[in-house]
Amino acid sequence: RQHMAGLDAWTRGLLVDAARIYESILAQHPRDLLALKLANFFHFYCGNSRELRDGVARVLPHWQRQDPGYGYVLSLYAFGLEENAEYVQAERSGRAAIEINPADAWGVHAVAHVCEMQDRHREGIDWLAQLEPHWNDLNNFRYHLWWHRALQHLNADEHEAVLAMYDEHLWDAKSDDYLDLTNDISMLQRLEFAGVEVGARWQAIADKVLPLSAARYFAFVDAHYVLALAAAGRDDQADALLSAIRAAAAATPAQTISAVTAAVNGALCEGLLSFRRGHYARATEAIGPVREQIHLLGGSHAQRDLFDEILVECALRAGQHGLARQLLDDRRATRPGNRWNTDRLSRLAATY
Repeated sequence: RQHMAGLDAWTRGLLVDAARIYESILAQHPRDLLALKLANFFHFYCGNSRELRDGVARVLPHWQRQDPGYGYVLSLYAFGLEENAEYVQAERSGRAAIEINPADAWGVHAVAHVCEMQDRHREGIDWLAQLEPHWNDLNNFRYHLWWHRALQHLNADEHEAVLAMYDEHLWDAKSDDYLDLTNDISMLQRLEFAGVEVGARWQAIADKVLPLSAARYFAFVDAHYVLALAAAGRDDQADALLSAIRAAAAATPAQTISAVTAAVNGALCEGLLSFRRGHYARATEAIGPVREQIHLLGGSHAQRDLFDEILVECALRAGQHGLARQLLDDRRATRPGNRWNTDRLSRLAATY
């Protein structure tokens, strides 16, 4: 009955309530792996990084290594630790999960995130490559692991390799899964920031996004879909999608995604449209005030970093050098060796 209540809250768009219900199940049944995974899923898409970690930490004392599923609990914990910048413990937990089961994609994923956030790109590539035989025959989540590998190569300035990975391993003409599409959209934008010509790939994504855009999955997905339509030059469709997103939020104010749209995502999407149309000052005016709340869209630090990069680029292109410097200083405080930051700081220094 409690699981049914959680499902009911989910289908009514009450994601925070759903997370609370699944946590109440875990309070009584800390070894209910389905409840744990679903609670973790909702914490993720509600931007609640603390509960992403602590929700797993609370049940860990009730598990032992010999229990079926224990490795999956460790991998969930590893990702929660990573999203709270506890990288040493996160990597330890993720590697322990892989020792139990090398095909645990979430464990592979957690350690890949650690390598990304610490700019250990060659180690990240090696980690993913050595475990590829185990995860590349899994479900659609394998595309996200390829996204992580491509991102590591991109940060190493291996642009041709990234484009080849996109065509061979990320893009799936038959898939309409929202995570697959957000992988694709994010990677194409990052490639363009690196100066790579992506050709007609935006049009192929826009063709997929358009019939799917009426569904309100998560605010995180909506923002990517708006970006894709704008990047493909489909201005009318992008404007119509943003209008539909706002109308849905107004019509269902109690839903989690509606509250996030009203507070954050409407402004972010406006900024994304302005960015793709070359109105960089307008984009900074839209995105800047909501920057600290973008985590409410859900997604990981690595995924949401795209929006931070867009804001930096807009500030640079708008000639707002003071803002650009502040944003880049914020970023290098946590990622001092990040190549993307270094490149933008060099561009900024050249303007003085």
